[in-house]
Amino acid sequence: MTTSIRSPRHLSGGAAAVVVALALTPATGTRLGPSRAVLAQAEPSTQKQNACGLLTTDEIGALVPDEHTTKGMATDVASVDFSACTFIWGVGTRRVTFVISVSQASSMFAGLTADAVKAGLASWVAAESIDESIADVGEAAVFKAYSPFYVGASAYAKGRILQLTFDGYDARAKKATLISLLKTAAPRL
Repeated sequence: MTTSIRSPRHLSGGAAAVVVALALTPATGTRLGPSRAVLAQAEPSTQKQNACGLLTTDEIGALVPDEHTTKGMATDVASVDFSACTFIWGVGTRRVTFVISVSQASSMFAGLTADAVKAGLASWVAAESIDESIADVGEAAVFKAYSPFYVGASAYAKGRILQLTFDGYDARAKKATLISLLKTAAPRL
């Protein structure tokens, strides 16, 4: 079975997670065979996750040091164990959005092995770009610049997919900060 995993482009955190989930879901009728462990069997986790509790407002403030950081807007979809937290600052061309989202890998990538999810994340890194694999974060993690104005850092850790996205006029300049925030949030899953 060949699974193509494409990275979401120009989508909010919740929409991006749904697109990634659909891209990784095998076609109907695909069988993985008895010798391959799927995520649901390999990583059972029933604890609910609150995306707004993964980073403090002080930590998030590093993204927009000239703005006051308030509590994020929570979005939860209990039926698929998805949680997101959205922060918005500024107006007009200076408006920026930061989204933290977390979901169960077994729900998001039903039927895929942990190795398939790790390989899929690694495939997001484009050669000769500012994209990069991130060491020492979960089982796999990457930074991806989808455009000059939209970047993300994603990790597969503790049976969950953690995604941080930043959308704004200076998104690429936030690479180091976004990676640092991913490294801070991942152990809190």
